[in-house]
Amino acid sequence: MKALLEGYCHKIQIEDGLSAGTVEVYRREVASFIRFCHDTLDIKPYMADHFTVNQFLQYRLKETRSRTRIISALRSFFRYLILEGYCSDDPTHLLDSSRCSRRLPRVLSSEDVTKLMNSIDTEKILGLRDRTLYEMIYSSGLRISEALNLTIEQVMMDEGLVRIVGKGDKERVVPLGEEAEYWLKLYLLQARPYLLRHAQIHPAEVFISQQGKKLTRQGIWKTLKKIAKETGISTKVHTLRHSFATHLLENGADIRAVQQLLGHSDIAATQIYTHLTNKALAKAHELYHPRGDEQ
Repeated sequence: MKALLEGYCHKIQIEDGLSAGTVEVYRREVASFIRFCHDTLDIKPYMADHFTVNQFLQYRLKETRSRTRIISALRSFFRYLILEGYCSDDPTHLLDSSRCSRRLPRVLSSEDVTKLMNSIDTEKILGLRDRTLYEMIYSSGLRISEALNLTIEQVMMDEGLVRIVGKGDKERVVPLGEEAEYWLKLYLLQARPYLLRHAQIHPAEVFISQQGKKLTRQGIWKTLKKIAKETGISTKVHTLRHSFATHLLENGADIRAVQQLLGHSDIAATQIYTHLTNKALAKAHELYHPRGDEQ
């Protein structure tokens, strides 16, 4: 479970931008929860249900009165587990905390996605790589880890498809989309060979660094953060995956199809995006229906 804890802490610090102090507090609480699940109940933390979480809460409250802090850490941890595909349900959503609420994932409008992509200087080698990477995450709904681990042999260019190996080594085949396919062909033809020019060993992964090695999460996070700052669009890498799912549902895609594209084992993990589309529908009704906002 050490790798799971490290992955979670890396995510909240690098991608969510939480302070070092908050990360350390959350790390301690989550580590305590993982130990509780293992030592007391002999289960994996992602197998926990609402009863398990309540048991842990009562156990921790014997040592501290920081109920809000504990619940915040656990909610953050289960958001991570759901996003990474370890589980589909959040057992913390029924916990009572006046300062805690379940946050819906942030998404970009299609206009902001276009603005973000077009702001990348594809005349530069690294810009061409980054544009291709973000286009693929958005067009195919890839997790960050899936994009970074994607190998050349998993790309079926003639069919316009990619074979993804997701959580638990589960495989799925997803379409590239015309835009992502265009940039991928350009990247493989122009940028990738240049990045490999000094590499003694050629990595199997599609996306590589300036040193000819497999690209890291830190690398793509820092790049997108810089691009987002320059365009004035607040976003993170995973936001592109959220936007992918939401835009599909907004345009009438079947939720079961979106579930398969995202690689969710349970449809409950996909249903969070329907809350976003329902919210958008309610706003449209309020703005445009003659009786949508009567006073």
